[in-house]
Amino acid sequence: MKNIQATIKQIPYLKTLSSIIDKAEMNVFLEKEPEVTFFAPFDGAFDIIPYFNIENPPFESNPWGETEEILKGKDNAYNFLAYHLVPKKLTQNDLFIYESVTPLNNEDIPITINDGSLLISNATIIIPDLLCSNGVIHIINAVLFEGF
Repeated sequence: MKNIQATIKQIPYLKTLSSIIDKAEMNVFLEKEPEVTFFAPFDGAFDIIPYFNIENPPFESNPWGETEEILKGKDNAYNFLAYHLVPKKLTQNDLFIYESVTPLNNEDIPITINDGSLLISNATIIIPDLLCSNGVIHIINAVLFEGF
């Protein structure tokens, strides 16, 4: 079984996320940190951010407000990822019993159920439970934003 980092690198629809991980220099963390849950937005999730470009992101018309700095530099890329990583291994079945989870940045993410679908803040888990040697990945259909 591969670790979270190796698994993400081999999934073709997680290339944008993989680039953000590289920019944040979180590769070693995702290779070695035990018991992590990663809510991983697939590449199409970034399409909702107008003109998304990891090197020069102009977010002027972003519906979530003042986020033009979100991916400029290592620290911002890390902070972005910290809202998608929970320091505990949680399968989809585990998530159904929670009302929220606390990611690395300590800003709780609400969990709700809508028509039988599990929502993590504004995102739906579209591919659950990619089990890895050091945790689990859930592919989600939207980028998570604090306070949304």
